[in-house]
Amino acid sequence: MFFSVRPLFIATALFLFLGSAALIAADGDTVVVKTLQFSDITKRSGTWLFPPPGRYEKVLMQYTLKCDPATTQDNYPCGEWDYLTYTVLRDSTGEFDSTRRTQVNFIVRGATPDSFPYRASFVNNTVRYRTTTVQRSSEGEYFPIGAGGQNNSAVIRPEGGRVRYIWKATELTAAGMTAGTINGIKLTTSAAAPNVSLFTIRIRATQNATLGKTMQNEDLTTVVRRNISFVEGVNHIPFSTPFMWDGASDLIIDFSCQGAPSIVGISAASAPDGLADDGSRKVFNFTAGDRIDVPGEIGTLINDEITISYWCWGNAAKLPRAHNTLEAYDAQGRRVLNIHAPWDNGTIYWDAGINPADGSGDRIEKNAAADSYEGRWNHWAYTKSKSGVMRIYLNGALFHEGAGMTKKMNGITRFVVGSGNSGSYEGLLDEIQVWNTALDEATIKTWMTRKISDTHPQYPKLIAYYRGELDTDPLIARDETGSGFMAALFGVPTRDRLLLDQMGYMTQTNTARPFATFELGTVSATTTRVDVDVTMEPRRTSVVLYERPVQPRIYRPGAADHPSVPTDTLLVQEAGKLYTYDEAGLKVDSTIVAAETTLRKVLSPYFDPIVDFEIGRYITPYGIGLDLGPNGFRWEYDVTDFAPLLRNNVTLSAGNQQELIDMTFIFIKGTPPRDVKQIDQVYYDRGAMFPAVLAGTSLPPVDVKLNAAAKTFRLKAVTSGHDFSNETNCAEFCPRTHFLSVDGTERFSWLLWKECGDNPVYPQGGTWLIDRTGWCPGAPVDMYEFELTPFATGKSSVSIDYGIKKQAANEAWGRWEVSTQLIGYGDANFQKDAAVVDIISPNNWEYYGRLNPICGEPVIVIQNTGSTDLTTCTIEYSVNGGGKKSFNWTGNLKFLGRDTVVLPEASWPTAEGLSSFAATVVLTGDQYAPNNTRATQFVMPPAYYNDLQIVLRTNKQAEQQYVWKLKKTTGEVIGSGENLASETTFTYDFDLASGCYDFELVNKEGYGLDFWFLRSQLGTGSLSFKSGGATIKVFEPDFGNKAWMQFTVAPKPTIQTSTDSVKWQLAAPAREEKSFVIRSMTDAPLRVDSLAIFSVRKHFFLVSTSVALPATLAKGDSIVVILAFERPDAGTTSGSIRVYSNDERQSAKQVRLVGTVGTTSVDDNVIDPTSVFVLDVVPHPVADHGTVRLQVYRPELLRDAQIIVRDLVGRQIVAIHRGDLAAGEQRFELPTSIPSGSYRISVESTMVRQTIPLVITR
Repeated sequence: MFFSVRPLFIATALFLFLGSAALIAADGDTVVVKTLQFSDITKRSGTWLFPPPGRYEKVLMQYTLKCDPATTQDNYPCGEWDYLTYTVLRDSTGEFDSTRRTQVNFIVRGATPDSFPYRASFVNNTVRYRTTTVQRSSEGEYFPIGAGGQNNSAVIRPEGGRVRYIWKATELTAAGMTAGTINGIKLTTSAAAPNVSLFTIRIRATQNATLGKTMQNEDLTTVVRRNISFVEGVNHIPFSTPFMWDGASDLIIDFSCQGAPSIVGISAASAPDGLADDGSRKVFNFTAGDRIDVPGEIGTLINDEITISYWCWGNAAKLPRAHNTLEAYDAQGRRVLNIHAPWDNGTIYWDAGINPADGSGDRIEKNAAADSYEGRWNHWAYTKSKSGVMRIYLNGALFHEGAGMTKKMNGITRFVVGSGNSGSYEGLLDEIQVWNTALDEATIKTWMTRKISDTHPQYPKLIAYYRGELDTDPLIARDETGSGFMAALFGVPTRDRLLLDQMGYMTQTNTARPFATFELGTVSATTTRVDVDVTMEPRRTSVVLYERPVQPRIYRPGAADHPSVPTDTLLVQEAGKLYTYDEAGLKVDSTIVAAETTLRKVLSPYFDPIVDFEIGRYITPYGIGLDLGPNGFRWEYDVTDFAPLLRNNVTLSAGNQQELIDMTFIFIKGTPPRDVKQIDQVYYDRGAMFPAVLAGTSLPPVDVKLNAAAKTFRLKAVTSGHDFSNETNCAEFCPRTHFLSVDGTERFSWLLWKECGDNPVYPQGGTWLIDRTGWCPGAPVDMYEFELTPFATGKSSVSIDYGIKKQAANEAWGRWEVSTQLIGYGDANFQKDAAVVDIISPNNWEYYGRLNPICGEPVIVIQNTGSTDLTTCTIEYSVNGGGKKSFNWTGNLKFLGRDTVVLPEASWPTAEGLSSFAATVVLTGDQYAPNNTRATQFVMPPAYYNDLQIVLRTNKQAEQQYVWKLKKTTGEVIGSGENLASETTFTYDFDLASGCYDFELVNKEGYGLDFWFLRSQLGTGSLSFKSGGATIKVFEPDFGNKAWMQFTVAPKPTIQTSTDSVKWQLAAPAREEKSFVIRSMTDAPLRVDSLAIFSVRKHFFLVSTSVALPATLAKGDSIVVILAFERPDAGTTSGSIRVYSNDERQSAKQVRLVGTVGTTSVDDNVIDPTSVFVLDVVPHPVADHGTVRLQVYRPELLRDAQIIVRDLVGRQIVAIHRGDLAAGEQRFELPTSIPSGSYRISVESTMVRQTIPLVITR
């Protein structure tokens, strides 16, 4: 945390905005830039206005995370898992560095193989059908049904056809048919039709048959499938598979063919209903990166309502899979629309709408059965209305819906069908429609099987319509609306002709039922298998060419000659093995498609001015049960080396959706130790696999040209290891030595390993305390910095090589994420300069929470920021501006060397509340004063009474784990322990003298007293402090390496009254005054806040106090309290007066009041509970452990008493005590099993009862 002793004045008149950024210029000293804020729920990137180029002593990035229910990652306020996150600064100036890129000479299906053989002429695909011919040696009995008079021309057609009709059981039996085997059928054609391809008859028997709107294939028996040559007139068609009719069921009969030489009618008669396909024959077949790019201008017609619909037949061998069936984005690349149908978990996702401020969207989702998206035709429609209702319809029926989805869908600039950022769809799509209205269920159901026409009730709202039926350009999908959104095909999707079983989802009514004569009886027949090949469209592939000459120089984005601008697109067929598939999709044959041309990959290097500099890396914490506080938890990164890039408009990205994030930059104006002249990206590899690093193919040597203006140089390296569950647990749990070589010689090496058991973010929900390779959950990834100057001086360039030393015999696993920069600087700006760069303690920054608060020795960090070696200086330090002390430091620090300095104990405050600590380095001849002083705010540790009890419960294997010590900060050991017995409760009692104490319990294995991951092996333990019989401190048992704290023992405010009771005895009613005295008994100031009299009848009165309240008393000071008693009749009145003070053990000191008029000893008043006992709970509210305190004055009224906790409706939760209560103070621990909530706690006996509120906030 940075606290400048120079004041920070925020000038609101200088507020500037870019997007949601705020730049605040302070009074010539500091500039604060707000970027991401907690209110940006899902926004994680943007461009913000930063200050203009200037000179800054230091630039800090404050990175704050907060747990909040508004987070969208999962159902936890902080995300469940430990995820990598990056803070990336995108520089597009090219002023300091550029990114080396390579341009390929071609791209095919989104990739560039080493070679791509192809041909410009095309070989068709083939589907092979297994058919059966029949040779008959006898015939059965024939039963004609119906009559002729009409022609049905919907089946035998050049493009094929399909129809379906019902023959009722009643008309079959009326014709004389009885239950038995149907072996054939006779149809009459109007003309000869030679070689009709794959003429097919399918039958289903059912009761009360109906046809529906589509012709699906389920539950149909194929009785005929073969090529047939029809003659003019009657044609006898024997069945290859006889059909058993039960004599009572209706028959649904489906006729179809793949194609014929011409249209030939079948004799027919009018029937009540029938179904024919509508003649649609072309569909889009998507695979391996195929997509349809709809012109982005469609986004201008989409705002708050939409319907997207299509027919799909998913490839059952490849679905479900992670992909986008449709996706649309805004100009920033953020998703506005998305359909996963389905994702790899079988769930249908429908996203529609975006909050432009933070990028969050609206979504509904539901798991779907496999047959709703694969292996058959299904119609899906997705709608969103302006009222915020999103719906999904499956085959015309509501599938899922959600309300309250009001984010608009405007701003779309890219609209893609069949693919997206997550992958491509696999299967057939047809009738792709986009409407800018939310169609209702009835309209969707009515029109889903019909071609859209201007008779549709919402036709003007149809803004895009792709069928592929009449398209002629293989690279263009024609829009069949008036919008003119002709879409480009990439990949490309094949316009396939429908096969037999695929016809029948687009239908029309047809009442011309064929005149059929059924053949029944026993016949003799011989069947023969005949394979029939159906020719399909060839699989075309688009090849995008990049043939412009490329020079190794910087190309600006958008330049006409940029290497990434395509020069041509070819539509070709990939050479190689071409498979023939059967109707089930299995490979049955193949042929070789010979190549006419072969493209070979050529990589042409060039440079991009856009460079992504990682300025911070962070691993999110395990978030289950985690709370980072109401203001979040803050980390700080020193990003001074990137100050030249942090000016004007700055593009940044950070974090993920696990937590809310606030990212603030602090620019401290002044002179840095040296000025940055050069920033070069050496490595930025998020996937350096260990075997490739060892082989030299990953993280190879990089030559870096040195800026002539730079005189000194530094290398910065951030590396984290990931992946495990392998032989070496690499790279998450495998310490390895990493090194940097300069010009072929190893110059720097370090063991990449990070201790996690001291993490200030604890406890976490997972295995947070297990050490890892360069990182810990809930912590920044370590940065290593190396002074390169001795190895770069006098050179114009250096070769940098990053390596990792092999340790295991087989280093076949592990992924390293490596970011390395070379920074060049000018000469040191000062010869003599020293700085205080950090105050570790005292400090109330949560990052140093494990090391604070303190009452002992301050710890600071100093740095030599001058070129001359620092060998001596004086450190002056003070608290709240007074009691200044000094310390003479000696040592030997080179330029930018640091030392952690432990200072003698400061003059700590005795008052409560926030204090300040300041440390200043004093150096003779110091040339730069602004960095001499640093300040922090802090609070003092708790002050305890002298009677301290340590209660330690060990778990298993304690002998190997635990060592504890209690000592004075002066070094005197008060108590200690090691080799402790397992699963034993140890109680240590101390009578401590005044002073500052340091306690620590160390687990040498780093597992705390309770670690869920090892609980079955180690069990659990606990640690607490007690004083005066009450628990005053409970340590978190899941502490990792160490439980530590400092505390003071000092005189505590202690109250004494001159009497415990004030009594009046009057012969007759009158008013009489009496007094008692309040005294302070220790050196600690006693603050008396107020007095309060408690009595059922108002017979006691507070007359006066000798000192006005509230008042603070020094030891020996006193307050005289004058009371009056006045009762109008004979009898006895009891009550009490409470003295409220800062005495922790007697915060409400009670003095009993008893007044009697006359000689009677009978108390005719209701017993006042406060005269019997005083009840309270400390602390209150109870956050963890709580103590019930009783001060008993009249034990005779508390025989067989109970202490009971009840809920607010009076139900008993727990009974804490039952039995007699003795005089004096009694203490009882509240059970920790009581959950958070509001309760009432009462003390009850047959004579008296008192109840007070109880609040528990666990």
